[in-house]
Amino acid sequence: MAKDKISNITLFLIGVLSILAGIGMVLWLCTIGLVLLVYSSQINQTNSPFLTLVIGVPFGFFFAWVGIGILRRQPWSRKFLMIFWLIISIFAVGLVLLSLKDLIDNNQFWFEAFLTPFWFSIVGILHVIFLNNKNIKKLFKQ
Repeated sequence: MAKDKISNITLFLIGVLSILAGIGMVLWLCTIGLVLLVYSSQINQTNSPFLTLVIGVPFGFFFAWVGIGILRRQPWSRKFLMIFWLIISIFAVGLVLLSLKDLIDNNQFWFEAFLTPFWFSIVGILHVIFLNNKNIKKLFKQ
């Protein structure tokens, strides 16, 4: 009984934080991100901030949508959240490993930049373990 209550509270927090993170990402990208897009395109003559907007805004809406699904205990949302964390974990660690030489040479905070993706990976692994728990699966099938 107590486990179900803790699981429900944890799922509620995961859902609410997913919604807030998704909405926050969209709002930030649509306000500050647009200003940075104009500023960086004038200085660098590059399209990478535009690519960040194009990828980030739908991703933020997707993350908020998954958070709503978690709150409603939709089975698809559990699967999407696990897939999301696995992809983010692999991508973040791979990106750091590919750019390790540049991180060390050009960044005085290289150690923090090196460890951050591994923290993402730990959070992702904990999400996957939690969401694969048989008690949590039962909550989503009800």
